[in-house]
Amino acid sequence: MAYKPYKVNKGQDNKYLEPKYQIERMKLFGFRSGIAWKMIPALFYYGIIGLILFSSMNGELREFKFEVVDYILFSLKYIFLIVLCYSPAIFLSDFKYNKRLPFFKKESIISKTIGMLFVVLICVPMIWVYMYCMSDTYKKSTKDYYDRIEKQRQEQMNSNSETTEVEQTEIETTVNE
Repeated sequence: MAYKPYKVNKGQDNKYLEPKYQIERMKLFGFRSGIAWKMIPALFYYGIIGLILFSSMNGELREFKFEVVDYILFSLKYIFLIVLCYSPAIFLSDFKYNKRLPFFKKESIISKTIGMLFVVLICVPMIWVYMYCMSDTYKKSTKDYYDRIEKQRQEQMNSNSETTEVEQTEIETTVNE
């Protein structure tokens, strides 16, 4: 005899038959289906972007000089950068707030693509505006930093070319002997 699931008669209350806790599926973009070949690239993307953003913030805070207003602009710049980089996780995931956002209400690809383009068109100019509005102290420290890096590169290139010339003359002398 085959197993038959228990059926509730019409009019009978079935709230006691439903599981007490329902396991919700993963809602984050890249993890919704539970398929490994989608989850692994999403995990790498979220991790690498997080590492790059953290390293960038840390490097900027260590190397550049800031005034008070620069810290505010720095924070706003990185907020927009985080929104831009994590926009797939923020806007394409299956969270409740997405149903209230104008371009993300519908489940169509065209609507979500337009929404993502709208996000990019807002975030990128805002990042550039905040970078443009930084104080002269910040701008001078960035210029000095990049000049110092360029000088180090030139010195390294010159030392590499000198060692190459020395190696070439040593090879020529050994060949002549």
